[in-house]
Amino acid sequence: MAVDMPRNRYTIDSLYLDTRDFQLYQANNLELPERFKARIRSYPAAPGSKVFLEIKGRNGDIILKTRGPVSRDAWRELVERPPTKVSDPAVERFLALKMRHCLEPVVIVRYEREPWVSTLDRYARVTFDTGIRHQPMEQWCLDTDERRWRPNDAAPPARFNGPKSPTILELKFGRAVPSWLSRVVQRFDLPRRAFSKYGTAIQGIFARPMLRTARGPT
Repeated sequence: MAVDMPRNRYTIDSLYLDTRDFQLYQANNLELPERFKARIRSYPAAPGSKVFLEIKGRNGDIILKTRGPVSRDAWRELVERPPTKVSDPAVERFLALKMRHCLEPVVIVRYEREPWVSTLDRYARVTFDTGIRHQPMEQWCLDTDERRWRPNDAAPPARFNGPKSPTILELKFGRAVPSWLSRVVQRFDLPRRAFSKYGTAIQGIFARPMLRTARGPT
């Protein structure tokens, strides 16, 4: 059933990739200082929109994301049979990491996002993510089954004990924190907490925190 949302909100689907022994999940779960996530992002409410091949890397507290747009009709063939030459550096990086680490689809995560963009700074955003849910997906496919969605906040160990599903607030900026954003954090006494949409989805699928659990022989 389609749901009408306010104009400043939209739905995001992210197909996450990992190795057969979940090395990317383990690096995230152990909070290694250098790690990355690989995902294929789409916007299901906009059928004609592009699909984005994304790498979200972390080096300490610095996060760098690259994303390359691909036609919705062409992305699957591109990732399954990568060409020898690609013009977009972001797509090229995604395909190189995919092949180097033998990455495969694992799970799709869906949520609704409400973004607010600063008109004062070169780059500053505040986003609210709600309704975070997931379903297993081990094929190169973005088609989902509405009956298979499971809420992320139900994943053990319990991250939230309230009666309502949580809203994830993210503050995004360049190297320097805008002064107004610092004042917002202080004014509302916002604590900094780690929350991984991919990590909690994997924990929900396997019903426990998972370390060194493989899907099968390499």
